[in-house]
Amino acid sequence: MEGKNQIIINQSHYEGLRKRRLCDKLLIEGKFKENFPEKVLFLEKILAVKRLNAAYHLWNIIELLKYYPKENVIFLGPPGVGKTHLATALGIKACEAKKRTLFLSASQLADDLLIAYSTKMLASKLTMLCNLDLLIIDELGYLPFSKEAGNLFFQLVARRYEKGSIIITSNKSFQHWGDIFAGDNTLAAAIIDRLLHHSHLFQISGKSYRVKDKFKKIP
Repeated sequence: MEGKNQIIINQSHYEGLRKRRLCDKLLIEGKFKENFPEKVLFLEKILAVKRLNAAYHLWNIIELLKYYPKENVIFLGPPGVGKTHLATALGIKACEAKKRTLFLSASQLADDLLIAYSTKMLASKLTMLCNLDLLIIDELGYLPFSKEAGNLFFQLVARRYEKGSIIITSNKSFQHWGDIFAGDNTLAAAIIDRLLHHSHLFQISGKSYRVKDKFKKIP
């Protein structure tokens, strides 16, 4: 499947799902299970909410990741609306399908790439990351990349292009991605171009789950 599928998700469609059943321990059959958050929301709980118009599309993505490893998924939205939970749920389903999967934050990835570069291990690091079936990069945009880290991130995206799936969560719209990469709009455009081809874009709106109940208690 080529091109971009864009879905707009209103947070109210699945508000309250975080209060439902959580896993304290996950038994993941995939070869990689490191770095997943300790508590995650079951994807089945999301799919069970019929009011979520994107539920069927999310299920299709699971099947696409099994058979079409070049598909990417991008979750955009403000903090606290469930981007990480959705990305994690897709990652767990990939592991259950025995796909080699790695979850890490964007800042951790940047640090890992810089360390690999400074220790002359970049080639082997990129090879390892490109051999994954699914790479999940969480919280892109919360912390800016240095120019060097941005260039290394581009190398990773370029090498995985049309070879392996990437899931990204970000609090920034694409027009502000230049701010992530040290103000380099050209680099940001090149990264976006490769990510959006063969992609599924979810834009999530709403207020943060973390603070919405707190404001209700303020007299």
